[in-house]
Amino acid sequence: MVHPSSAASNLAEQAIAARIAAAMPTLTPIHRRMGEYVQANLFRAATMRIDELASVVGASVATANRFARVLGFDGYPQFRDALVRGFEATLAPVGRLRNAQESLAAEDDLIGASLE
Repeated sequence: MVHPSSAASNLAEQAIAARIAAAMPTLTPIHRRMGEYVQANLFRAATMRIDELASVVGASVATANRFARVLGFDGYPQFRDALVRGFEATLAPVGRLRNAQESLAAEDDLIGASLE
Protein backbone atom coordinates (compact mmCIF):
# COMPACT_ATOMS: atom_id res chain seq x y z
CA MET A 1 0.00 0.00 0.00
CA VAL A 2 1.29 3.47 -0.91
CA HIS A 3 1.18 6.02 1.92
CA PRO A 4 -1.26 8.87 1.04
CA SER A 5 1.36 11.60 1.58
CA SER A 6 3.79 9.61 -0.56
CA ALA A 7 1.20 9.39 -3.34
CA ALA A 8 0.54 13.15 -3.11
CA SER A 9 4.28 13.75 -3.20
CA ASN A 10 4.64 11.69 -6.35
CA LEU A 11 1.74 13.51 -8.00
CA ALA A 12 3.24 16.92 -7.20
CA GLU A 13 6.63 15.83 -8.55
CA GLN A 14 5.00 14.41 -11.68
CA ALA A 15 3.00 17.61 -12.21
CA ILE A 16 6.13 19.78 -12.14
CA ALA A 17 8.06 17.35 -14.31
CA ALA A 18 5.14 17.27 -16.79
CA ARG A 19 4.99 21.09 -16.95
CA ILE A 20 8.71 21.26 -17.64
CA ALA A 21 8.58 18.47 -20.24
CA ALA A 22 5.65 20.13 -22.01
CA ALA A 23 7.43 23.49 -22.12
CA MET A 24 10.85 22.13 -23.20
CA PRO A 25 10.39 22.54 -26.97
CA THR A 26 9.61 26.23 -26.60
CA LEU A 27 12.14 27.12 -23.89
CA THR A 28 15.18 29.29 -24.51
CA PRO A 29 18.51 27.49 -24.08
CA ILE A 30 19.04 28.89 -20.56
CA HIS A 31 15.48 28.00 -19.51
CA ARG A 32 15.99 24.53 -21.00
CA ARG A 33 19.16 24.13 -18.90
CA MET A 34 17.21 25.25 -15.84
CA GLY A 35 14.41 22.80 -16.62
CA GLU A 36 16.88 19.94 -17.06
CA TYR A 37 18.51 20.79 -13.74
CA VAL A 38 15.17 20.89 -11.92
CA GLN A 39 14.03 17.61 -13.47
CA ALA A 40 17.28 15.89 -12.49
CA ASN A 41 17.32 17.45 -8.99
CA LEU A 42 13.70 17.89 -7.89
CA PHE A 43 14.42 17.68 -4.15
CA ARG A 44 17.46 19.92 -4.34
CA ALA A 45 15.55 22.47 -6.45
CA ALA A 46 12.69 22.44 -3.91
CA THR A 47 15.12 23.55 -1.21
CA MET A 48 16.95 26.22 -3.23
CA ARG A 49 16.40 29.95 -3.12
CA ILE A 50 15.99 31.66 -6.47
CA ASP A 51 19.55 33.01 -6.42
CA GLU A 52 20.92 29.52 -5.73
CA LEU A 53 19.05 27.96 -8.65
CA ALA A 54 20.09 30.80 -10.94
CA SER A 55 23.72 30.46 -9.89
CA VAL A 56 23.91 26.69 -10.32
CA VAL A 57 22.75 26.92 -13.95
CA GLY A 58 24.61 30.14 -14.75
CA ALA A 59 21.53 32.34 -15.07
CA SER A 60 20.27 35.55 -13.52
CA VAL A 61 17.59 35.77 -10.85
CA ALA A 62 15.33 37.45 -13.41
CA THR A 63 15.81 34.49 -15.76
CA ALA A 64 14.87 32.06 -12.98
CA ASN A 65 11.72 34.07 -12.30
CA ARG A 66 10.86 34.12 -16.02
CA PHE A 67 11.39 30.35 -16.12
CA ALA A 68 8.75 29.93 -13.40
CA ARG A 69 6.35 32.20 -15.29
CA VAL A 70 6.88 30.25 -18.53
CA LEU A 71 5.77 27.16 -16.61
CA GLY A 72 2.53 28.89 -15.64
CA PHE A 73 3.40 30.13 -12.15
CA ASP A 74 3.06 33.76 -11.01
CA GLY A 75 6.77 33.73 -10.16
CA TYR A 76 9.53 31.75 -8.52
CA PRO A 77 7.94 31.66 -5.03
CA GLN A 78 4.86 29.89 -6.41
CA PHE A 79 7.04 27.52 -8.46
CA ARG A 80 9.10 26.64 -5.39
CA ASP A 81 5.95 26.20 -3.29
CA ALA A 82 4.70 23.66 -5.85
CA LEU A 83 8.04 21.83 -5.67
CA VAL A 84 8.01 21.86 -1.87
CA ARG A 85 4.47 20.42 -1.81
CA GLY A 86 5.93 17.34 -3.43
CA PHE A 87 8.32 16.91 -0.51
CA GLU A 88 6.27 18.05 2.49
CA ALA A 89 6.38 14.60 4.09
CA THR A 90 10.15 14.52 3.68
CA LEU A 91 10.74 18.07 4.89
CA ALA A 92 8.28 17.98 7.83
CA PRO A 93 10.71 16.28 10.27
CA VAL A 94 13.34 18.90 9.43
CA GLY A 95 10.87 21.67 10.25
CA ARG A 96 9.87 20.01 13.52
CA LEU A 97 13.52 19.59 14.50
CA ARG A 98 14.26 23.24 13.70
CA ASN A 99 11.24 24.35 15.77
CA ALA A 100 12.32 22.12 18.68
CA GLN A 101 15.84 23.57 18.62
CA GLU A 102 14.47 27.12 18.58
CA SER A 103 12.14 26.27 21.46
CA LEU A 104 15.01 24.83 23.52
CA ALA A 105 17.13 27.90 22.87
CA ALA A 106 14.25 30.14 24.01
CA GLU A 107 13.81 28.04 27.18
CA ASP A 108 17.54 28.31 27.93
CA ASP A 109 17.30 32.10 27.55
CA LEU A 110 14.28 32.20 29.86
CA ILE A 111 16.00 30.09 32.53
CA GLY A 112 19.18 32.18 32.28
CA ALA A 113 17.21 35.40 32.60
CA SER A 114 15.28 34.02 35.59
CA LEU A 115 18.49 33.08 37.39
CA GLU A 116 19.94 36.55 36.88
